[in-house]
Amino acid sequence: MQAGVVDARNTRLEDADELARTISSMVEGLGAERVLVSPSAGLEFLPREKARAKLAHLSAAAQRVSA
Repeated sequence: MQAGVVDARNTRLEDADELARTISSMVEGLGAERVLVSPSAGLEFLPREKARAKLAHLSAAAQRVSA
């Protein structure tokens, strides 16, 4: 299951702890092998720095859950 856990419609940076909790909840319910996290849509309309920061937070949160 792919889950868009990062909002691609605005530049507000999500809280990494909140992202980790959301991902952890999905992993507990579905199993890590069935969860794929992503932004809610393409990030092409965001400034490049903001898009990269969002992806970095998403990646860090996912790594915290898998550790």
